[in-house]
Order: sequence, then C-alpha cells, then structure tokens
Amino acid sequence: MQRVLAIIAVLVIAVATVGCLSRTPKQSGVFTSTTNGAAWSAQPNLTDKNVKRPKVYPPLEVTAAAVSPTDTSVMYAGTARSLYLTTNGGKEWSLLDDKLPGAVKSIAVQQIVTVPGSPDVVYVAGVSGGYGKLLKSTDRGNSFKDIFTVATPKAAATTVATQPGAAETVYVGDQKGLVYQSTNGGGAWNQVANTEAPVSSLGFSGKNLVIGSAGAGIWRQDGNGFVRVGLPDNESNVWAMTYAFGSLFAGANSGLLVSRDGGVTWSVVKTTLTPGQRVQALAASNSTLYFASNAVVYRTGPALSSFEPTQLQLVKNVYSLATSPANPTFVLAGANSSSSSFADRFGGSGFLSLAQ
Repeated sequence: MQRVLAIIAVLVIAVATVGCLSRTPKQSGVFTSTTNGAAWSAQPNLTDKNVKRPKVYPPLEVTAAAVSPTDTSVMYAGTARSLYLTTNGGKEWSLLDDKLPGAVKSIAVQQIVTVPGSPDVVYVAGVSGGYGKLLKSTDRGNSFKDIFTVATPKAAATTVATQPGAAETVYVGDQKGLVYQSTNGGGAWNQVANTEAPVSSLGFSGKNLVIGSAGAGIWRQDGNGFVRVGLPDNESNVWAMTYAFGSLFAGANSGLLVSRDGGVTWSVVKTTLTPGQRVQALAASNSTLYFASNAVVYRTGPALSSFEPTQLQLVKNVYSLATSPANPTFVLAGANSSSSSFADRFGGSGFLSLAQ
C-alpha cells in the first residue's frame, strides 16, 4: 500500500488542450454499450477515421465515470486532473474545472455518483489542494459546492454513496479508513466507522451500509456500530460493491464475491477468471451484473452460470462501471491506459502531486 498511485505514473506530462498525455493513446477513456455489454464504443471513438477529434474530451486516463439516472446522454468523467461532462452521449464534452467552488482549482477524481430520483444531483469525491474533498452539484454540473473536507491532510476522499430510498443520506469514505454520514445532503457530518484501512467502496443491503476497504476487508452495520466480517481465503482487499438479484456482490483480489444474507457471510462466485485475478469495478441493471478485471468487462445473469467477456480497445484498466434506470441495456465504463496495479489507486499518497 506504499506505492504511488497508478494514475500518477500515467499523468506526468499534461497537454493543456485536452488534458491528456503524449504517451496516452489518442482515445477517449469513456466507453458505452447499449447492448447489455455485448459491444462497446469509446465516446467519442477516435479510432474511427470518420470521427473528428474534439478539442476537449476525457482522455484514456479516466478514474471515475457516472451517468444520469434519467438520461443516458448525460455522462460525467473524471481524471487525476479534471472533471468532464457531456450532454449528447459523448459526441461533445466540456471541462467543468471552471464550475468548481472557490479555492478548488482542480480535483483529482476518485468517484462520481449520480442519485436515482434526483437527476440534477451529482457527487464527486477526490482530492484537491492536498485535502480530500467531496463536491456536490444540484444543477447537473453547472456549479459545485464544497460540502466535505477530510480533516487529515494528504488523504483523499475515496468513495461516496447515497442510501437507497433516502437521497439526502450520504456517506463518504476516506484514505485513512474513516466513513462519515450526512442525513441532510451534506449539510452536517458525523463519523460512523473506522476501518483503519483506505475505504474503497460503499454498498447497501437494504438501508444497512456495508463498507469495503483496501487492506481490512468488509465491514457491515451491526446495531449502532460496524463489525469486520470474515471473507473467503482471508481476503482483505475489496475494490467495489453493488447490489443485484437480491444479493450483495463485491469485487476483490480473489475475484467476485457474493453475500446472500446482507453481508454477514460471503463466498467466491465460480467464474471464468483465473485464481487471483482481481475484480475492480461492478455495476448492475435489472437483469445483468457487470464486473471488470483489468481491461475486460464481463457480464452475467441472475443464475451466475455464464460470463461473457469483452476487451475494451486500447484499455489496460477499467476503473469504474455504471448503469442507468433510464435504459436497462445501457452500461458505462471509465477506462485508463495505465498498466500499473489498480490497488495503487488507494495506496501511497493519493493524487496530491497533480491536485495542488
């Protein structure tokens, strides 16, 4: 956990016009599928000779991506330097750096979350000026407010989630292992958990919060506190969580995990992954579970009996997956050309050297 973030290794020399590197393939880091993950296309697809390269687009350095719950043409993407928005499905993108609040000149993005039932609300977790930050927009990215700052310097806000059915209840986790809760949309915060390891993911079983960490496994709500649960093979590194088919799924170093009892017990799903192949991103629609390992996105149904893989073009890591209630066949991937370990994203010193 002491190594420098994979993203820093990629983002050493910036190109001001598009925010990408001379060493980064000239391709967007946002990929979409409208066929339940059967076929994918970059947005925009710059390998197509008929597509004109725009002045601004999220490069193949995307660390987080999200889509509107009511309109799949509205998407957000973040890198270790900038935040992007498209309102036409990725044909055109705009930089949102000038929409950031006050002293936040730029933000190295760890996660972006949209809110079902509140399509104008967007949360962005990351680090800026040496401090972890959580930003909130209530107008689809036209403006942002700084609603939370991690008290400890040099620690990113690593993940954010809203409670299902209670959009004003927001949780944010940080690189030191702390999790905070707000019940009024970010107006006031209380610490609710300490995993003593970087918080990598937040999930829910009903209204109960389940916490994934990079180094301390999974923690679940038990009465008024949180307890660590045992994982198969003494797994301690969990990178993503999502709820699907009445069960809670987690992506870990040991592969795809599932809990059918609200996070109390976990087992390894038998997939086509080789032993020790990390699952680092998850998302689900009504009938499909998606998970990513390195540059490959897999899809499976409720029976968990077949796992169909798709390799994304020019990609080495998929850092995030997202779906939208607006279209059950739509899925979004945020991708990166870095070949360094995904685990580095939550270790070392965060994005600090690129977000001062």
